[in-house]
Amino acid sequence: MAIGSVVKRYPGLRLAVDESELTYVPELVFRGLQALPVTW
Repeated sequence: MAIGSVVKRYPGLRLAVDESELTYVPELVFRGLQALPVTW
């Protein structure tokens, strides 16, 4: 998974917003984030 690779490469990454503020793309088959705001 791409996100797992990024986290391993940059272990200091953290969410820049509360997890409850994340929004998802409204798809039936694939559930993806509209944005992934991070900070380090």
